[in-house]
Amino acid sequence: EYAVVTKDSWVVKRLDTGEPVEKEVHEISWTLDMAEKAGFPHFMLKEIYEQPRAIRDAIHGNRETIGRVAREIANYDRVIFVAMGTSYHAAIAGKYLFQKLAKKIPIVEEASEFRYEFEDLIDENTLLIAITQSGETADTLAAMKLAKRRGAKVLAIVNVVGSMATRIADLTIYTHAGPEIGVAATKTYTTQLTVLTMLAIETAAVLGTVPLERLESLRRALLSVPEFVEKVLELDGSLAELAEELKDRRDFFYIGRGIGVPTALEGALKLKEISYIHAEGLSAGELKHGPLALLEDGVPVVAIAPDGRLFNKMVSNIEESKARGAMIIGLSNRGELSKVADVFIQTPDVDELLSPIVYVVPLQLLAYHLSVLRGNDPDKPRNLAKSVTVE
Repeated sequence: EYAVVTKDSWVVKRLDTGEPVEKEVHEISWTLDMAEKAGFPHFMLKEIYEQPRAIRDAIHGNRETIGRVAREIANYDRVIFVAMGTSYHAAIAGKYLFQKLAKKIPIVEEASEFRYEFEDLIDENTLLIAITQSGETADTLAAMKLAKRRGAKVLAIVNVVGSMATRIADLTIYTHAGPEIGVAATKTYTTQLTVLTMLAIETAAVLGTVPLERLESLRRALLSVPEFVEKVLELDGSLAELAEELKDRRDFFYIGRGIGVPTALEGALKLKEISYIHAEGLSAGELKHGPLALLEDGVPVVAIAPDGRLFNKMVSNIEESKARGAMIIGLSNRGELSKVADVFIQTPDVDELLSPIVYVVPLQLLAYHLSVLRGNDPDKPRNLAKSVTVE
């Protein structure tokens, strides 16, 4: 038998006689889109699950580049991060890392504000670090051009090869996350964090600001982060069940201390972007200065509480929230948090400085499941675009 296919029809015929043969038609429900999703219902979920691979690629793809760029950064006293959206949260994490390890105190500014407010503060002694997933974000590109005009050195941390940001920048670090189709950033965020962690470690090595044993310990620990993320992905089923319980809540709060703050901000942003639930991310210490008035019975408070210097302070902030009737969803590698949390999510025992890469993953999954349960398309949230190319 052989098939004859034309533009408008098809027929199967016998080889020996050329007579048509009746064949049962089976309709294939898969689309090209679904094939590209590798069996996942949405690109976003596929990309969440790709993060262990993406983080490994970010580490191994940047070994030589990071050292060269770190030596450049070491020459500058004034370092400014500019970014927007999720990339802005990565910049805040970068600030914590550089303060802690390289003993530099960078300025972090939204690119949309920087381009209008910072012109007189930029000169040839300034290093601007622009973080942009697409490399086409209009405000970030404008900030880079401004910095260049004022004589500053510009470093771009970007995912898309050959994008406009790479052409403007003096130095470029690629995050090697691979194509990201979902509008809400997932693997591009965790690879940005990975690159920033490596950059802070190697800048500290150049400057001698932290004992070499500590830096070597962090380098080794970073190599284990993909395994930690794989471990967190095993929580997917329980997070889907939690989403069922939370799908009708109208307000969420995400809180953290220190390097946990950008994770709280990013967790809240993910929820807003794709589930359309109001969410607020903030420093836990800021709760009692106003936001505590909004807490009432049943309001979910997602607490980012890795083991570290501020863990006990974090527990105190959680207890303040619980006393107002909040439902506490606690993420920690310390089991004692389960005593104050209504829902306890056990995380791997990761170094506090590496925790942002790991702790954001369950928050991505929670936002994803809430989006789907509420009938939304997590890949294409309303009113949003993957690359914001207008001011």
